[in-house]
Amino acid sequence: MPSLPSRQRHPHAIFTLYPQSPSAHVVVEDTANAHLVSYNPQIERYGIDVGISGACSHQTLETLGRATDVGIHIPIRAISRLQCSFEINDESKAIILYDRSSEGTTEVYAWNQGKVCPFDDRRPRRVLVAPQLNELISMGHGDGLVKFRLIWWKKDARGLKSSYLVPNPNLARTYDIAETEKSSRPRTRIHTGGNKLIRYFENGQIGTGKFGVVYKAINVDTGKPMAVKVISRPKQATGHDGDAFFLAVKNEVETLQRLVHEHIVGYIGCNEGVEEYKIFMDLCDGSLRSLATSLGPLPAAITDVLLEHMLQALAYLDSQSMVHRDVKPENILYRRIERHRGQHSYHFELGDLGLCDNTVHIQPGVAGTTVYMAPEVARQGQPTPKSDVWSLYMTELWALDVGDFRKLEDTLDNLDGIFTLVFASLEDSRVSCLKEMAEADPDRRASAAEMLGKLFGTEGSSTPYSLAQSSTKMMSMSVTATRRPRSRQRRPRHLRSAPAPGMSKSPLPMARRGTLSRWDREGGSTNGDGVSSHGVA
Repeated sequence: MPSLPSRQRHPHAIFTLYPQSPSAHVVVEDTANAHLVSYNPQIERYGIDVGISGACSHQTLETLGRATDVGIHIPIRAISRLQCSFEINDESKAIILYDRSSEGTTEVYAWNQGKVCPFDDRRPRRVLVAPQLNELISMGHGDGLVKFRLIWWKKDARGLKSSYLVPNPNLARTYDIAETEKSSRPRTRIHTGGNKLIRYFENGQIGTGKFGVVYKAINVDTGKPMAVKVISRPKQATGHDGDAFFLAVKNEVETLQRLVHEHIVGYIGCNEGVEEYKIFMDLCDGSLRSLATSLGPLPAAITDVLLEHMLQALAYLDSQSMVHRDVKPENILYRRIERHRGQHSYHFELGDLGLCDNTVHIQPGVAGTTVYMAPEVARQGQPTPKSDVWSLYMTELWALDVGDFRKLEDTLDNLDGIFTLVFASLEDSRVSCLKEMAEADPDRRASAAEMLGKLFGTEGSSTPYSLAQSSTKMMSMSVTATRRPRSRQRRPRHLRSAPAPGMSKSPLPMARRGTLSRWDREGGSTNGDGVSSHGVA
């Protein structure tokens, strides 16, 4: 046995491969891998550190095989020139094992109490490896079987830097590589029809609601980060109740699948079971409520972007003859987009489409959350796209905390209290330009497309194409920890107390009328169910 280095593992190694078969020990003892070998005194074994090789690139963490240019050399004939590789998912930084062997001889297994999610021959041969998942891998076959256990030091490749990498001396060497030994059991791809279930690995709970739980998850086959909404069938849901439950889930899934817009949470797929449904959506960083909880009062640079993005989403729903019916801070999700030099911006998406419905089929009645509910809906009237506009105005009041709205939120359970708050808010210069959204009469209330035209200079069209074109303008607004130059201290023109030039020529009928003089203050209180982040109903 050659003399192996006695050094401890590299401090920036993501995981270490420890041999579990005689052929795996040969790999560790190979001098070509000496620069990656470390000793673990706790288990009294040598292993190969992964994540520090100079063969690493932006997406490839490590390569394994018999070739001369791989990161980890495996001098065994049963192994392909390029046997497998560990790749980094750019979104989640999760690590995916790709089987690149000519005969598909890379496999994964569970270790002790961990879980296993093997390769699926109906899909590309790639699978997630993570702490407690697929912690044992094998390559080759027969006497040449190479088996390693993965011991993790970090949960993913986040924070990997090129300065941590160790140069690979193998790239300067020349090898005489023999042909790969043929497997005694060649594999063939299984061809099957039908939709494939989405395989995922849970990575923590996000929120709970009346009918289910939302988890943060990673797609086992791609490494893509997802939110999975697990909706359990109520125990008493039989007969008519069972049909109602099925129709509610069916409505949400079909709505998510049909609506495609950059400011509406993206739909990935659905797994249907006997007792539960799993709806997979794009993963966001959190809800508007959680963002405000962490940041406190939101600055105008964020609320301006919030307003434009949500108006675009509502205008798109309007163009599709759809009403959301529950616009509120919990149902607006955000992504924080990192820029250069510590700057970042926010991208907002409208989520929880469980109550969303077509304006043709929608029935009058209370749906949504009381304090954000439009007056006509609170009075059992017909919800319309303009009902969502009112709800967005109330959400904007909450985001800016106009009139201590956040403190009063739980106590405002009737129209009188809500009207008083809205009436007072129109004196606030931050939202006075939004008065068209606060008209109690839906016939006189501005539409989302009209507000886009007034505030952001778009044509007011509600088609998906025209809305998508205007989305990049406010996305470029960065939020920094440093003071802005003096020339950029002024707030956007549409949010100053003085009207912008040409505002008097606005085509909006409400721009020249009083807003609250026609309010009917009659109407009782209604109750609405709260919904947790990421759209759990």
